Amino acid sequence: MAFSRVHQEEIFKIIIRRKESAEQVSKKGIDDVTAQDTAQDTAQVNELIKKLILCFSGEMSRLELQTFLGIKHTNYFRESYLDPALEAGIIEMTIPERRNSKNQKYRLTQRGLKIKEKLLEGK
Repeated sequence: MAFSRVHQEEIFKIIIRRKESAEQVSKKGIDDVTAQDTAQDTAQVNELIKKLILCFSGEMSRLELQTFLGIKHTNYFRESYLDPALEAGIIEMTIPERRNSKNQKYRLTQRGLKIKEKLLEGK
């Protein structure tokens, strides 16, 4: 019986908090993006995503963005630039229901536009 008691005491629980999904973040209206949010976002964005934000001009395909940044490896681009920016709600897909569509393009969200504005002011 002592074994089952020890066994029960060794059971533990791990709780992992999930970040807001890109869809949840991008659904926030422009009124929800305050100057303080933008300043915090700008400070938290890594250098790779800053480069991505600055190269945006309207809607752009993955290949256009990748070429503009001079990156040859698609997987590296997706893992280091595209996916983190999507997860952070900085960019969004034009066809979110078809992630791998050949017509897929990306655009800055309202939050991404505010960050770009702040980055351009700092230059």
